[in-house]
Amino acid sequence: MRLLKQFLIVLASLIVWSCLSFASDLQVHFIDVGQGDSILIVAPNGKKIIIDAGIHQGEKDNRNPFNYIRGLKQDGKIDDLQIDYAIITHPDRDHYLGFSYLCGKHKDKDDFHIANFYYSIYEPKKNDAFWKCLQTLKPKMQDLGQISARGPPIDFGDDIEFTTLFPFENLTAPSETKNDDSIISRLKYKQVSFLFTGDAPTKVEKILLDKDIQSNGLKVGHQGSKYSSDRTFLERVKPDNGVFYAVISSNYHDGFGRRYGHPHKEALQRIKALGRVNLYRTDLHGTVVFKTDGLTINVEPQKNDVPEEKLWKPERVLMDQPKR
Repeated sequence: MRLLKQFLIVLASLIVWSCLSFASDLQVHFIDVGQGDSILIVAPNGKKIIIDAGIHQGEKDNRNPFNYIRGLKQDGKIDDLQIDYAIITHPDRDHYLGFSYLCGKHKDKDDFHIANFYYSIYEPKKNDAFWKCLQTLKPKMQDLGQISARGPPIDFGDDIEFTTLFPFENLTAPSETKNDDSIISRLKYKQVSFLFTGDAPTKVEKILLDKDIQSNGLKVGHQGSKYSSDRTFLERVKPDNGVFYAVISSNYHDGFGRRYGHPHKEALQRIKALGRVNLYRTDLHGTVVFKTDGLTINVEPQKNDVPEEKLWKPERVLMDQPKR
């Protein structure tokens, strides 16, 4: 009887330790949403940020990021469907349209609750239907509005810094090119950091060179377009010591992704030239999940068997990649 009691005590201790160990990890999910971006960040305290939501909004679409998040809940990997912060990096459809799922006619949309919603620039005339959708969600939110390096601050938990680096101030008018208005943010958890760049082009990357952008993980700009990932920018982001990861979120086989042919060979070459870089691509690896205790990083790609020669080869080589 005594041995059984001791065994149960040890078993309970192991379970508690395992839960505490898991809870101490910060998670960054680069969700495979096809052509476009969607990143889910889960803090050790359970708070969540979603940056962009791709273009897919269907109730049963497996590239709808909210279906992915629901799956995490069903599998017991997250406790609830509360999203504390949502961010639209810029008003391109493959970054914002997935949020329209929350305005659909299906009842399951009400399972999700977004507490705070931020964007770089408001464009109701060009994307009228979506902005009307966003306004219908507003009564349930604590805050809805623009975000910039001046604030508002994002309170994401102890030992975590979530900093908006660009735009420097709230934008008063949209740029001629939407990508120029991309929100760039940096997440730091103890000694580990990630940089999220939206579709920021080279000219935006260059004005951030004097900022603290060094990071262990980089969401490569603009799905690996040749108009982003400037060589000097990449060199500033890569840590002087330690491991460096780059993630490209794109998919040639997903609708209009064929038009752009991301990732472009020039961007791939610049990333590869860095040396000692671990590249992940959602078109090859599927969803890629990073887990970190703030000191070490563990990467869990959906697919592991990606040949090295395929990793650095563009899906399709375009002579002149169209801008957008």
